[in-house]
Amino acid sequence: MFLNCHTYHSLRYGVLSPEELVKRAAALKLDVLVLTDVNSTSGVFDFVKACGVAGITPLIGIEFREGGRLLYTGIARNFVGFGELNRFLSHHRLSETPLPVEAPPFSNAYVVYPFEGFVPQVLAYNVYVGIRHFQLNRLLTSPLSGQMHKLVVWQPVVFASRAGFDVHRHLRAVDGNTLLSRLTAADTASEFDWPVAPERLKSAFDSYPMIWANTEALLKNCSFEFNFKSVKNKQSYTGSRADDQKLLEQLALDGMVLRYGNANAEARQRVQKELDIINSLGFAAYFLIT
Repeated sequence: MFLNCHTYHSLRYGVLSPEELVKRAAALKLDVLVLTDVNSTSGVFDFVKACGVAGITPLIGIEFREGGRLLYTGIARNFVGFGELNRFLSHHRLSETPLPVEAPPFSNAYVVYPFEGFVPQVLAYNVYVGIRHFQLNRLLTSPLSGQMHKLVVWQPVVFASRAGFDVHRHLRAVDGNTLLSRLTAADTASEFDWPVAPERLKSAFDSYPMIWANTEALLKNCSFEFNFKSVKNKQSYTGSRADDQKLLEQLALDGMVLRYGNANAEARQRVQKELDIINSLGFAAYFLIT
């Protein structure tokens, strides 16, 4: 039931390598694990490889944070959903715009909001709220008590020991450019954010079997398959090598104008000389000798 696992690819937050995370999960005899690094998917393929060796089903998502604040977590239902999450994150990073407080309507990904945070008034079919075991006593007075079918078990994994928690706190201090003594609870993960035995976690939700069932159903509706043996490189970028070469030439000329201006004859002459060499040698040969 670990829907929110982090590795050190959650920069200045997570402390475990993908391999160590999977090793800890295997020791607990977990059969499925969801990697949701903070604003990153760079550890995905190492994680998937490690899960394959350990016999664990890997699932993938992204924990979306803005300015250190947890907004929501996206969990891909399939490889298409993985692309949706990545495109959403890339758009906001490239455009330098903040992530919205409310997630977009993903078609192939689930969204999980934190129990104590912003939660939309209307929860779509693929939107849930994650609740921690120590938050259950607050559920009775929460409006969400009437939407039990929208709650899932939330047990983040950030570290695996007290020493790991200390490392995490140091990373958070570095990220915030502050002293350890000035860190607040909102700046760090909870001290409970470590992998626990699944039977122990389930016992904490004994009074709320529907929450456990919701979580199991969510996991069963997700998959992430990747063939590491097939070649993924494109033979061409535009659809033909001739068009690729034309695009490269245009990009080179555009870059020259951007840097040196349109009236710099020497720069244009040097760029044109290189382009002539490419035309005579061909793409591949040029890049092999330069």
